[in-house]
Amino acid sequence: MAKTTDTKAVAGDGPPADAPVSPQGATESAGSTTTQIKSEPPKSAKPDAAPAFNGQSPVTEGMYSVADLTGAARTRFNVSPEIAAAALRMAGKQKATLAEAKRIIEAFMSKEVN
Repeated sequence: MAKTTDTKAVAGDGPPADAPVSPQGATESAGSTTTQIKSEPPKSAKPDAAPAFNGQSPVTEGMYSVADLTGAARTRFNVSPEIAAAALRMAGKQKATLAEAKRIIEAFMSKEVN
């Protein structure tokens, strides 16, 4: 049995081009089998953490318009669309991430009314 690396034969002539291929990827030829092994980088047990960039993760949240945020106000922030619109307007926001909108709306709701 000749093993291959990067789908090139290491030893022997190899099977003819018209040899049948088994479902496992081995090529069968006149009583001998040539197995093709693709080289892959080793997989670690846990994925590498993304490096921090200026103290923040390089993955950024999506920005949403005020219309999108107010449309989802009841389900995302548990407030009426009017409250969400007023909070974002008072903060001067045209667009915001979900986390930023939540923080703005919570701060708006905790303000004391005179």
